[in-house]
Amino acid sequence: MKIDLTEKEYRTLVETLELANWMLHAHAEEERKDTVEFRDLEQKIFALARDFGMGDEITYDKELEGYFSSKEIEEHCLTYVDEYNNDTFWDELIERMVARDLARHIGEEALEKMSFEEKFEKEEPFRIQYEEEFGQYGIEHLVLKP
Repeated sequence: MKIDLTEKEYRTLVETLELANWMLHAHAEEERKDTVEFRDLEQKIFALARDFGMGDEITYDKELEGYFSSKEIEEHCLTYVDEYNNDTFWDELIERMVARDLARHIGEEALEKMSFEEKFEKEEPFRIQYEEEFGQYGIEHLVLKP
């Protein structure tokens, strides 16, 4: 099978691979064995950089025996990562606090017996409270109680 790509589509594919690489490896202390296929595909695609006018942005490092994208590509992709992390932070913080508060309010046993719809409905007042608080004050009012 052959796939024809424009230079613009190739650049988008490179950035997509950068984002996937970030997600898979940003917090890993060493290369994950279950992601070798991702790295192999990335290298195969990166090897075509010169053909798509990106030879200065993706280079081969003989010592490391691999292709690597430029700092500019990485920084561009990190803008997407930063947006994602910011949105995820607030969503996760709110959802975890809502789950905690509802469990404290009605008890774990009652919570386990609820349907998804009922749980969602009971969580809503807590969710609204946190969305308003964090929307207005961010983390300013968050404190740990001893």
